[in-house]
Amino acid sequence: MMNCSFESWINHLRQLFEPRGVVHVGAGGGPSMVPYQDWGIEQAFLIEADDRNYAALKSQTNAHPGWLTAHAVVDLVNGEKEFFAASHGGESGLIDPDLLIPIWRNLRKTGTRASAATRLDQLLDDRKLCCASFNWLIVACLPAIRIIESLGQGIENLDVVVARVILPQSGLGELEAGLSELNIFLDKHGFRCLYIEETRTPLIAHVIYVRNMVLPSQISEQEFEEQARLAGDRLKELEQLKQAKGAAEKAAGERAQQLEEANKAKEEQARLAGDRLKELEQLKQAKGAAEKAAGERAQQLEEANKAKEEQARLAGDRLKELEQLKQAKGAAEKAAGERAQQLEEANKAKEEQARLAGDRLKELEQLKQAKGAAEKAAGERAQQ
Repeated sequence: MMNCSFESWINHLRQLFEPRGVVHVGAGGGPSMVPYQDWGIEQAFLIEADDRNYAALKSQTNAHPGWLTAHAVVDLVNGEKEFFAASHGGESGLIDPDLLIPIWRNLRKTGTRASAATRLDQLLDDRKLCCASFNWLIVACLPAIRIIESLGQGIENLDVVVARVILPQSGLGELEAGLSELNIFLDKHGFRCLYIEETRTPLIAHVIYVRNMVLPSQISEQEFEEQARLAGDRLKELEQLKQAKGAAEKAAGERAQQLEEANKAKEEQARLAGDRLKELEQLKQAKGAAEKAAGERAQQLEEANKAKEEQARLAGDRLKELEQLKQAKGAAEKAAGERAQQLEEANKAKEEQARLAGDRLKELEQLKQAKGAAEKAAGERAQQ
């Protein structure tokens, strides 16, 4: 076969068998084997059994409205199965991780739980999904053959199968997860093994199967490779056109963003200029108000100083008047005292005059009485 990588083959097959829908079992925390999240696929069904991986898977698929997820264990037979948790989350499944130690030395079992396993066709039916809507199947967990077989008649709708298998050299054929078993099973359903790529874990590989569109006798390996090469060329041209379109859209988006940012900056500058003009006007008004208030305060201060000076002058006049009044009061009090003393002396003199007059009147009365008595005695003597 031509010297192509796993990813190159996937891209070639994407052109030959356009994916109408993808079923991905063991999707992990997100698309792990092909970058179909960028293919513009409208319908995908992603299934994961590990709790932590499913939570991450759910968050990653929210951006795709047509994509569905299921938290489920898939097996050939419905019923309770023992699910093994591994130290590496991608290896959790129906095979005991301890059995894989011969090819994966550091892998360990971290726990087990009883889980209800469901056939793949049953899961699709439960979600009311039509098998004919999906022509790509990706099985990223072990054992792949049991999961693929559980699709039942839906296998006939597939064009491409991508599976994870254990290579025969491992000596782990008893696990029913090997390449040989899967080759035999898919060959019966019209698939050919197109490419095998060993993973980072030795003796575990990713395998690509495609449906034979014509019988092997009708097309040679060289013709098939030529078709793949032509498909690759078309894919390359398409990718270049997509890149050019993406670059043009990116440039247009950047220009639009730059224009939008420039308009926003212009609007922001206009807003800021308006704000500054408004602030300037407010400052002018505030300055005018402050100057007016300062003028009024200066006038009030001047008037207050004048009033203060007038009050001081009036206070001086009142103090002078008060001093004069005190002096006048003192003079009046002095004069009043002198008049009171003079009056007292006059009253004493008057009383003395009255007393002397009383004494003279008394003496006069006594003189009158003595004169009367003398005259009477003289009359008596004269009669005698």
